[in-house]
Amino acid sequence: DTLLETGLENIEKHNLRLAGHFLENLPSGFETYSSGKNFSPIVCFRHPGTESAALKGKLSDDGIDLTIREGYLRASFHFFNTEAEVEKLLVKIRP
Repeated sequence: DTLLETGLENIEKHNLRLAGHFLENLPSGFETYSSGKNFSPIVCFRHPGTESAALKGKLSDDGIDLTIREGYLRASFHFFNTEAEVEKLLVKIRP
């Protein structure tokens, strides 16, 4: 009911806004991976000087749950995420 009340289009806009905010503020030196599809709320990223598994462990200790795909950390922004959580992720990944 909450999803329908909010509206799927509004949820999509929210998710894409969070992903866009993350990408716009990603610290320098990070690489992103794109599957060639349209802009998505799923962002894969890594820092060449940092082991993704080690960074994933550090983030997990801080309550941030990401997965690893092909050597990249995979963040998937959803309806229940907030801009404050995106900011927390951005602060925690700074090398």
